[in-house]
Amino acid sequence: ADILWRTYELILERADEIGALLSLETGKLLSEGIGETRFSAEYFRWFSEEIRRPQGEVFASEDRSRKQLSISRPIGVAATLTPWNFPLSIQARKVAPALAAGCTVVARPSEKAPLAVGELFRALVDAGLPPGVANLIYGPASIQSNALIDHDGIGVI
Repeated sequence: ADILWRTYELILERADEIGALLSLETGKLLSEGIGETRFSAEYFRWFSEEIRRPQGEVFASEDRSRKQLSISRPIGVAATLTPWNFPLSIQARKVAPALAAGCTVVARPSEKAPLAVGELFRALVDAGLPPGVANLIYGPASIQSNALIDHDGIGVI
């Protein structure tokens, strides 16, 4: 929770720089790039708080003498594949909950807009995320996406 919260803070602190980079990559207005950056930070804030909430949910059973309990567990490695149009916010929307759930991440950003996502991952590292927990790969989507989709070690895409 603390690492995700610190990531949120770092993204906000760097919003002007990341937003400018996002604007250069995508052709968005500078205000849109900064806006997407700030919006992306909110996913890390939200999921840092979700971790702090009590886990598990109790449901009524048809048998009144019993109760059912739902508990969330990590599903394994999450592959996050994202397009160019909202490269930062879509990646943040996938990475933050995966990390909050206890999953490791392999992220493949769009070939057309990879640099701002790199700054998001820099914020994760600077916030204290251990090496190997969130991994960023660059390259042709046709090769890397298919390799991740077909890999037996990927728990969720």
